[in-house]
Amino acid sequence: MVIQNSVPQSTPLISKSLPIHLSLKGNTLLLNKIVRKRKMNKEIFKRNKAVS
Repeated sequence: MVIQNSVPQSTPLISKSLPIHLSLKGNTLLLNKIVRKRKMNKEIFKRNKAVS
């Protein structure tokens, strides 16, 4: 049936590339951590630029 094919093709790829034991909640926490680190790094980078 066509309806079954309407699921985005990228979804299986994403779930395969992620460790199976990680739950969705774990993934979101991990992403939040990475985003926060990036933001912190950007802030530090800006400050260093301002100093020099």
